[in-house]
Amino acid sequence: MDALVIIFVAVLGVLLFVQVSADWRNGVFFILAVGFAQDLVRKLVPGEPVAISGAVGVVMLFVWGIGVGRFGGASKAMSLRFQYPSVVRAFVFFAGLVFFQAMITIVNFESIPLAGIGLVAYLSPLPAIWVGWWYCRTERDFRQLALTYVVGVIIVALTVYMSWLGADWAIFKSVGEALVFYGDAGIITMHTGFMRAPEITAWHLGAATCFVIVLATLRPTVMRLLLSLLVIALLVSAAFLTGRRKALATIGLFVGIFAVLLQYSRHRDARKASYALFGVAASAIATLYYIGADLSEATTFQVYAQRGGSTYEDAWDRFYMLGIGSVVSAIDQVGFLGLGAGAVSQGAQHFGGDESIAGAAEGGLGKIIVELGIPGLIVITWVLWIMAKTVRRLLAQMDRVGGEAPIVAFALVAFLVANVFSFVTASQVFGDPFVLILMGIAFGALLAAPRLRSPPQKNEANALTPSGVAGVSRAHQIGQLRY
Repeated sequence: MDALVIIFVAVLGVLLFVQVSADWRNGVFFILAVGFAQDLVRKLVPGEPVAISGAVGVVMLFVWGIGVGRFGGASKAMSLRFQYPSVVRAFVFFAGLVFFQAMITIVNFESIPLAGIGLVAYLSPLPAIWVGWWYCRTERDFRQLALTYVVGVIIVALTVYMSWLGADWAIFKSVGEALVFYGDAGIITMHTGFMRAPEITAWHLGAATCFVIVLATLRPTVMRLLLSLLVIALLVSAAFLTGRRKALATIGLFVGIFAVLLQYSRHRDARKASYALFGVAASAIATLYYIGADLSEATTFQVYAQRGGSTYEDAWDRFYMLGIGSVVSAIDQVGFLGLGAGAVSQGAQHFGGDESIAGAAEGGLGKIIVELGIPGLIVITWVLWIMAKTVRRLLAQMDRVGGEAPIVAFALVAFLVANVFSFVTASQVFGDPFVLILMGIAFGALLAAPRLRSPPQKNEANALTPSGVAGVSRAHQIGQLRY
């Protein structure tokens, strides 16, 4: 076991150093590769050590550290602290609170690893925000990043189908005990593919579906829309097979929020994008309906389809009980200060976390109170308020920005808001470092949206910066910058 882990870490370190040294931007794709591969490696190592699932976090810190060295003295246009000072201050204050609560974890549980899990669970998105901000210079950068992620998730979807069709391979089994649900046909397995748990697989399938929809609406053509429908059908059908319904709810929320933002926008391309979104959504629903009806006649897919079909029936009850209702239960059990960061986070059971109150922490608000207490909930609410005000000002600028950037901004807002609602009802998947890093990159890309321009033309003299100032080709300089 030790030799395999050492070899994996050594090869990973050498490849990362070579690639990022040659071009910092390669590091972002390395993050995606490690994020997808780490669970596969963990399944192959005897004992399935939990530390392997944190490999993507180590890679993220390395890429972020190199970025700090390269961009620390860059122009103000590349400085997140200069462009969005209130957001950065809020993040710093929040990080201070999390470190304080990590100390409480050490006092309460006498476990430094448990405190480390808490730090990872709450702070992983922060360096990822900077990475997303630095990486996204042009519209092409966003499309390339989104497309690379979608390709990775398509591979995950194919492994889910292989598992469903009977491939009894070790890499297709869940880490730990296999998860099941009970249907009309008895005990039904939740398929996970080569990811470590169905919950995580479902989240990625849902996220990738959202990004396929975005890519389809950016440059809608008949061929692109048809290809998008096929991919959406592949991803959503695989999401059914995981037995997890929250991904389907997130997709529905994303489409609804995205459509509303497009309809209320005054940007000239928003109406065209809304038509494309409606066409993709309607066609995808029809395609999935006929696929489900056809498969259900001869296969066990009907059981998964029935479970998935109940997603929206009990959505409000689940949101109220696990979201809002968990707050009172959590306060009753842990009091004002909470137990400390990481006490009930994903993986805490391996390092002495308190499993007796895990039920109160299933919802996101309950988890925050259990770990960070009432002060943590207040601080997070304040941080979200600062972020919301910043995003509101950002979206107001987008009507004056040309190209695909406004559509990208609306889509990223819809994606992030949909996941906030998902977190409120079920927090488990948001303890995964890879998921948290992707959320951070998405928010960083959103902050960079006002400068997401097509590669500047020779005669382009002015460009809009995130601060809303039209100046001497600052975006032109960013577009030409070699990282």
